[in-house]
Amino acid sequence: MLARRRSRVTQMDQAEIQPIWKGSTESPRVAVSHMRQVRSVFAHSMYAGLISVELGKNMAGVESVPSTSE
Repeated sequence: MLARRRSRVTQMDQAEIQPIWKGSTESPRVAVSHMRQVRSVFAHSMYAGLISVELGKNMAGVESVPSTSE
């Protein structure tokens, strides 16, 4: 559920990021608010990444049991 939500956020964010990187015709105020949004999305992805790393550790621990018995 978390991964699905994160991917949807990044897709929506990329759609909003693209025009700002391509053309710098926006006003500075728009750029500032955009940077604020990117920072919050970045923090969210970092947090989700930490959660997935922890889950990956748990899964790796479970999967390493049969591989040692081989």
